[in-house]
Amino acid sequence: MPAVSENDLAKAIKSEEFSGAYYFYGKDVFAVETFVRKVVAKALGKADKTYNLHKFDGKNFDVSAFADCVEALPVFAEKLCVLVNDLNGDEMNKEDLDYLVKTIENLPESTVVVFYITGIDLFGGKRYVSEKNKKIISAVSKNGTVCEFSYKKPQELAKMISDKANSLGCMISKENAVYLAELCLCDTAFINNELEKLAAYADGQEISRGMIDMLVSKQLESSAFSLAKALAFGNIRQAFVILDVLFAQKIEPGLIIGALSSSFADLYRAKTALGERVSQQEMMEDFGYHSNRNFGVRSAFDDAKRIQIDHLRHCLEILSRVDMEIKSVQMPQRILLEKAFAEMAAGR
Repeated sequence: MPAVSENDLAKAIKSEEFSGAYYFYGKDVFAVETFVRKVVAKALGKADKTYNLHKFDGKNFDVSAFADCVEALPVFAEKLCVLVNDLNGDEMNKEDLDYLVKTIENLPESTVVVFYITGIDLFGGKRYVSEKNKKIISAVSKNGTVCEFSYKKPQELAKMISDKANSLGCMISKENAVYLAELCLCDTAFINNELEKLAAYADGQEISRGMIDMLVSKQLESSAFSLAKALAFGNIRQAFVILDVLFAQKIEPGLIIGALSSSFADLYRAKTALGERVSQQEMMEDFGYHSNRNFGVRSAFDDAKRIQIDHLRHCLEILSRVDMEIKSVQMPQRILLEKAFAEMAAGR
């Protein structure tokens, strides 16, 4: 079976249409772990996990022990589940890798194997999955299911956030749910952690925008994205509010400029791509974006439609200049940033 979507995977698991092998990976680690639990829960039901659930650590993986384990029969159950976490094919020799592939391709019908990635880089720092890891994924895809869990759009996460808030005894509006997703960079693990904190503070009341601004930890990337958007559209007041938050968090000015320059570069590339009718995916491939940048690039494409390319060039020139000034001019760095922001907003 080829790679499937998260929705199709959820439907198959719910209807107990199991594959012999699964391979779960992607930036959304929380979703990966959630679906591992779903497979185990459905496949084993009320069966004793002591005898029917086995776990292997990819860092100390013994392929022979794995092969023996998958050949075992379930005990008073229909299925045997074998989990393998963070197996990196690049760390395996050819003989072991070939043996693993052969084992995957000949799994007993009573065995369900789940390979899942939560803490290693399958790409080896490159654009595509490394050859050895690709070989494992291909072996699973022949008779099993492969699913990549990427970050969803903020609007797609709004219902999940609302449902989670309700389960915690409070409410959140769709607008604020989208805002929370954006602040958390659409990372469901981060969202869930922040929601629990917000729900405890709300104490049965509705989670407000003020609560979110007060309690949710701002990430530099999301702040830089919001800052670039404010400056690109000439909203100097909002830009200074965001700058206040970043300085309160003691973020180094050099890091702020670096992150802001990256966000403006996204906007400039997106604007150029739109002019040349280049797709978002093509742009990401051309500039070597990792899949975890989907949200930022997608947002850049949406915002770039309403920004003049000359203004983006002007802002990038100012950022380049202030980066040099921060490193060389004897002046309070905040003043340099505020002066630069004023210039950028005025040039709108």
